[in-house]
Amino acid sequence: MKTRTQAGQTLTYISIDATINRLNDVLGPNWSTYATTSVTELPNDAFLAVVELNLTATIDGVEKKAYGVGADKGKDVDKIAKTALAEALKKAGHQLGIALYLWDADGRKRAETRMKLDKNRDSEATLKRAVFDLAKAKNADVSTAADVAKVFGVKPGELSDKDVLVRILEGEGVL
Repeated sequence: MKTRTQAGQTLTYISIDATINRLNDVLGPNWSTYATTSVTELPNDAFLAVVELNLTATIDGVEKKAYGVGADKGKDVDKIAKTALAEALKKAGHQLGIALYLWDADGRKRAETRMKLDKNRDSEATLKRAVFDLAKAKNADVSTAADVAKVFGVKPGELSDKDVLVRILEGEGVL
């Protein structure tokens, strides 16, 4: 998962390599694509590339099909064609469930927390903050360690144990 700022908003997305890696990790060789690309010349030496992509995947012995369209415009034909292809593949991947959490605010929040934790997993303070934030999201009345412990069914003193913090975050699907 990555973020970028555009028009004053922070956008969350996955890269094309994340989509391809996910397909490979889950399906191995049991997926393929067929794409058509059209490039149109625009004024000012610019071009528009449009890619239509069909994705076929065999999941648990069942063949599934997905469709995606991507487009980009600019002066570098190679770049815009690659970007359009990447967008088409990501959109088709969404139909198979890849990165659907990005469409859900809670899912994005969990993914952002996971990114921070992956970078700072050795920091007990980071783990505690993530557990506290998660408890607060589940119950707005959480304000003390005892409240947090109650939400997750542990003793307040256990919240100083890194293994317990990791276990809570894994159990909640954050790690």
